[in-house]
Amino acid sequence: MTDRLPRGVARPWIHAQCEECWNKANPGRKPAGIKNAELVWCCFCALPTSAGIYVHHDPRRLNCEHPPRLIIDEGEAQPFS
Repeated sequence: MTDRLPRGVARPWIHAQCEECWNKANPGRKPAGIKNAELVWCCFCALPTSAGIYVHHDPRRLNCEHPPRLIIDEGEAQPFS
Protein backbone atom coordinates (compact mmCIF):
# COMPACT_ATOMS: atom_id res chain seq x y z
CA MET A 1 0.00 0.00 0.00
CA THR A 2 1.05 3.58 -0.48
CA ASP A 3 -0.17 6.78 1.13
CA ARG A 4 0.16 9.04 -1.89
CA LEU A 5 -2.84 10.76 -3.43
CA PRO A 6 -3.63 10.64 -7.13
CA ARG A 7 -2.16 13.71 -8.85
CA GLY A 8 -4.25 16.86 -8.35
CA VAL A 9 -6.25 15.56 -5.34
CA ALA A 10 -6.04 17.63 -2.14
CA ARG A 11 -6.94 16.56 1.38
CA PRO A 12 -8.67 16.19 3.84
CA TRP A 13 -11.99 17.41 2.38
CA ILE A 14 -11.57 15.54 -0.92
CA HIS A 15 -12.83 11.95 -0.88
CA ALA A 16 -12.84 9.08 -3.37
CA GLN A 17 -16.32 7.97 -4.38
CA CYS A 18 -17.41 4.95 -6.43
CA GLU A 19 -19.96 5.22 -9.25
CA GLU A 20 -22.68 3.53 -7.20
CA CYS A 21 -22.31 5.96 -4.28
CA TRP A 22 -22.15 8.89 -6.73
CA ASN A 23 -25.39 7.77 -8.40
CA LYS A 24 -27.15 7.36 -5.02
CA ALA A 25 -26.11 10.87 -3.93
CA ASN A 26 -26.59 12.53 -7.34
CA PRO A 27 -29.36 10.77 -9.28
CA GLY A 28 -29.40 11.71 -12.95
CA ARG A 29 -26.09 13.63 -12.80
CA LYS A 30 -22.94 12.58 -14.60
CA PRO A 31 -19.69 12.93 -12.62
CA ALA A 32 -16.50 14.51 -13.87
CA GLY A 33 -13.68 12.14 -13.05
CA ILE A 34 -10.02 11.40 -13.52
CA LYS A 35 -9.30 9.15 -16.52
CA ASN A 36 -7.27 6.00 -15.86
CA ALA A 37 -7.56 6.55 -12.11
CA GLU A 38 -5.73 4.32 -9.70
CA LEU A 39 -7.65 1.85 -7.55
CA VAL A 40 -8.56 3.35 -4.14
CA TRP A 41 -11.18 2.77 -1.43
CA CYS A 42 -14.52 4.54 -1.73
CA CYS A 43 -14.85 6.74 1.37
CA PHE A 44 -18.61 6.19 1.43
CA CYS A 45 -19.02 2.40 1.12
CA ALA A 46 -15.43 1.18 1.73
CA LEU A 47 -15.35 -0.81 -1.54
CA PRO A 48 -12.53 -0.52 -4.08
CA THR A 49 -13.05 1.90 -6.96
CA SER A 50 -11.13 3.21 -9.93
CA ALA A 51 -13.96 5.53 -11.03
CA GLY A 52 -11.72 8.59 -10.57
CA ILE A 53 -14.55 10.46 -8.82
CA TYR A 54 -13.47 12.73 -5.97
CA VAL A 55 -15.95 14.82 -4.00
CA HIS A 56 -15.75 17.62 -1.45
CA HIS A 57 -17.20 16.35 1.85
CA ASP A 58 -16.76 16.96 5.59
CA PRO A 59 -14.20 14.34 6.76
CA ARG A 60 -15.81 14.16 10.22
CA ARG A 61 -18.87 12.53 8.62
CA LEU A 62 -16.98 9.73 6.89
CA ASN A 63 -15.02 6.70 8.01
CA CYS A 64 -12.15 6.77 5.56
CA GLU A 65 -8.43 7.24 5.59
CA HIS A 66 -6.49 10.34 4.62
CA PRO A 67 -4.99 10.24 2.18
CA PRO A 68 -7.03 7.51 0.49
CA ARG A 69 -4.95 4.35 0.23
CA LEU A 70 -4.18 3.11 -3.23
CA ILE A 71 -4.84 -0.60 -3.63
CA ILE A 72 -1.68 -2.08 -5.04
CA ASP A 73 -1.01 -5.23 -2.98
CA GLU A 74 -0.97 -7.92 -5.66
CA GLY A 75 -4.36 -6.78 -6.96
CA GLU A 76 -6.21 -7.90 -3.85
CA ALA A 77 -8.57 -5.48 -2.11
CA GLN A 78 -8.19 -5.18 1.65
CA PRO A 79 -11.07 -3.80 3.79
CA PHE A 80 -10.68 -0.82 6.10
CA SER A 81 -8.92 -1.83 9.29
